[in-house]
Amino acid sequence: MKLNNLKIYRYLSRNLLVYFLSITLILTLIIFGNQFFLVLNQSFSEGLFSSELVPLMFYKLIRDMPFILSLSFSLSMVLSLNKFYRNSELIIFFNAGINDFKIFKILSPLIIFVLFLVLVLTNIIVPNAKNEINSIRENASSRPEYIFFKEKFFQEFENGDMTIYSSKIDSKTESDDQLLSNIFLYMANDSKLIIADSGEKVHDKETGNVYLHLSNGNIYENLNFNFEKNISITFFKKITLRLHEEKSNTRNAINSPTEINSFDLIKNYSHSNIKEFLSRFSAPLSLIIVTFFAIIISKTNPREKRNFAVGYVLIAYVSYYNMILYFTGIDKPILEYSLMALLPHVFFITLIFFTNFYKKNFS
Repeated sequence: MKLNNLKIYRYLSRNLLVYFLSITLILTLIIFGNQFFLVLNQSFSEGLFSSELVPLMFYKLIRDMPFILSLSFSLSMVLSLNKFYRNSELIIFFNAGINDFKIFKILSPLIIFVLFLVLVLTNIIVPNAKNEINSIRENASSRPEYIFFKEKFFQEFENGDMTIYSSKIDSKTESDDQLLSNIFLYMANDSKLIIADSGEKVHDKETGNVYLHLSNGNIYENLNFNFEKNISITFFKKITLRLHEEKSNTRNAINSPTEINSFDLIKNYSHSNIKEFLSRFSAPLSLIIVTFFAIIISKTNPREKRNFAVGYVLIAYVSYYNMILYFTGIDKPILEYSLMALLPHVFFITLIFFTNFYKKNFS
């Protein structure tokens, strides 16, 4: 009997894996492409460096991987089994006494493997990815706008203390550095004016600091007409100004529960940490429930011309996912929160029961 189950497992899992890998690749490309345009748009409004775009897209993709894997596996399950039903292959197994529970049990090694991946991602990898995403965003929000120079535009910063103008700006390829010509830089508090023929804005990727290297210019000081001091003019060939100093990242002490892995959540007991810990098991649990729903819904009559099994599973999973997001986002005491977090699972277990009852009695 075990030998027969192994043969059936190999037969079913081979086709299931092909669908799973294909759908995972397609969904990954779609979501990564969507993230590309979103992050690119954010780079203009949030002040992201070009060197931060790819890491930010990568971390966002990791954040969405539990959703991608769960949806891909559910769709691949219904596609592969539905194909076998339409070819009358599973009908032979069904007549031989292999029911839905038996199919689930036979495919359990593959289900457990995907479940393990989702568990590791949800509890360990995704929280770290969220931490990196927020770190990049906070670093970007702390940068002043002036480190992104605009051509033929007077830019004020430091509450109007400093004004920069350049008649021509060229950006270097594959970096955030810019080449400037005919530079005007005025410092109101120091009563100082700097005029230079050329310059270069440089972003030090190691420290995060931003420097302005100026060449061939003059420094005009004491422009507020202080009678105790004369206006002084100093010529220079090279001068360097530090425009921005990146602050050290101190987020580790104030991380939100969503950015802490599950081991640390357990160590640091608090109501918010326990809620987050409980919510993380919704994704793995939903994977098991939707997988079983896919097995039931994939059962179809080969003579039927219309087959909506894939659509049903897709709608069910998206609805399930949004219900989880809604109920786990409610701010309630732990006991009420636990009951609310269970509602989506109870609803879909009930849905599976009625779907199975309908399939057996009215199909």
